[in-house]
Amino acid sequence: MIDRAPARVRQAIGRLRRSRLASNSSVYLGGTLLNRLFPFFLTPLYTRTMTPHEFGIWGFCMTVLNALLIVGDLGIGSATTRLYWDHAGSDGIGRFLTVGFLTRIGVAFGVSLGLAWPLMAAWQWLGAGMVPTWPFVPLLLGCSAVQAIVAFNLEIARSTHNPILFSKIQIGQTILQSAVGAALVLMGSGAVGPIIGYLAGAVITAIIGATAFVRRYGTLTGLDWSISRASLRYGIASIPISASTWLRRMADRIMVGRAISMSNLAIYQVAASGLAPLTILMGSINSAYLPYYYEQRKRGDAVLPRLVAMDSLITAGLAAISLATIAVVPELIYILAPPSYAPAAGLASWFVLIAFFGGLTLQFTKELQYLKRPELAGAITMIPSLCGVAANLVVIPRLGAMGATMVGTVVSIVIFVSSILMTQRIERTGHKLVRLGAACAVVTAFAVLFAQERFVPFALLSLALRLGVALLGLAAVLAILDVQGAWRRVTGAVTGGA
Repeated sequence: MIDRAPARVRQAIGRLRRSRLASNSSVYLGGTLLNRLFPFFLTPLYTRTMTPHEFGIWGFCMTVLNALLIVGDLGIGSATTRLYWDHAGSDGIGRFLTVGFLTRIGVAFGVSLGLAWPLMAAWQWLGAGMVPTWPFVPLLLGCSAVQAIVAFNLEIARSTHNPILFSKIQIGQTILQSAVGAALVLMGSGAVGPIIGYLAGAVITAIIGATAFVRRYGTLTGLDWSISRASLRYGIASIPISASTWLRRMADRIMVGRAISMSNLAIYQVAASGLAPLTILMGSINSAYLPYYYEQRKRGDAVLPRLVAMDSLITAGLAAISLATIAVVPELIYILAPPSYAPAAGLASWFVLIAFFGGLTLQFTKELQYLKRPELAGAITMIPSLCGVAANLVVIPRLGAMGATMVGTVVSIVIFVSSILMTQRIERTGHKLVRLGAACAVVTAFAVLFAQERFVPFALLSLALRLGVALLGLAAVLAILDVQGAWRRVTGAVTGGA
């Protein structure tokens, strides 16, 4: 048995290396890692060269930009990723992509132009008079419109299982944005510098991406504009999913800035930066897994046991990175910002917990999207998110930023539970729900415990204790989820063409 065990492990690893999912995931992970780490590494520069008020303004503007990206997209990104598999392999794939590309550009620029006057009129109210209208509003609208072209090329690369192209676009854009933004900040531009950098990187990447797309797929013959209508129908129905994510994770930043101050928002923003390791993992796995999941589900319900096993492994991975991030929160905050931002350490654990449950929710809402029921996924995410916004209107003026993180955590848990109930009502996927709930309880207990304590960063005994407790929590999660059994089910079924 001792001699045979390593052989079985080598065989399993060999099968995974030949697996498209494994190879794609490694490339997506590398690309997404670099894409997220560049802005992450610039945070110490921004917090040390900008005043807290300026850094808060930058966080405020990026929050608004994320909302504009959702509205300007109209869900066409989700529609392209899902509907691509209805046209893949056919002679009309070029026409499908061309119609989608033209629709995306028209919608993005049309929405930006349509929002220009309302946003400028409401800006001073939105920012409580603390953020000037010029140059921020025109810059944000420009970023939103141009980024649509970049995003479409990312969606095509992901749908066509082209992780190399996906990573090239991501890395190229983030290098351009980071270089221009950092240079301007060092020159004393303040909060406007990173936004100009974002726009510059998006414009250059969009031009290169659009040129490559036209050369490969572009055609003006036989275009079927019913594809555009189908994309908009599916996309608009899926908007609540993206909007609820913004409401759950970002709307509270607007409220903190308005109700308290931009300096308090700066602390809140630094705490949210603790999410970076977790979002890196979620972004890379989701980029590789969603197209693979849609492709596999077309084979019928027989593949569900393997997909459920993959979900268990993904859940274990999310738990591992969440526990590790929470354990080193004091060190992360110390690196990211000067001592005046130290209160952010008490908020970061809650942010990680919010992201953890957001990642788990996707394991169930993706089934609703596959079944072309995005309106159900939108309902179970949007309604609790709206309730969270209402709660924050009351909680933030009284409890401040800490109250906002607690509301966000409760909302994320409610959405997660709702997604399970709705999915299982429509399709029995075979997930071990009791085991999943127990694993979530372990991670939640760990986050709540560490959020109450104030640890000295880089104190060796404290760090060793935190990491030790995190390892114990991870061991419990791995045992609860039966990761070894899930690994056997996945590696036993994965083949070179999977």
